[in-house]
Amino acid sequence: MALSRGATIGYLAQHQDLEDEHTIYEALLEVKKDVLLMEERLRSLELQMKSASGGELESMLAEYSRLNHAFEMLKAMPAKVR
Repeated sequence: MALSRGATIGYLAQHQDLEDEHTIYEALLEVKKDVLLMEERLRSLELQMKSASGGELESMLAEYSRLNHAFEMLKAMPAKVR
């Protein structure tokens, strides 16, 4: 096996005690929901900023800067901490 620099490996047990009818993928998405929603909001702001100007643009830039910093910090945290 070869890994690129900075790659991480995760372990998922073969038998999971999942509730309901959710798949493992759906369970993982739920755990990462906050990060995914944050990324979705960042992409939305990027699109909106293309046509914004003045105070509206300044407000969007401030929100984008705050969210982007938080997003980058979450990505940098070890998985056990998140």
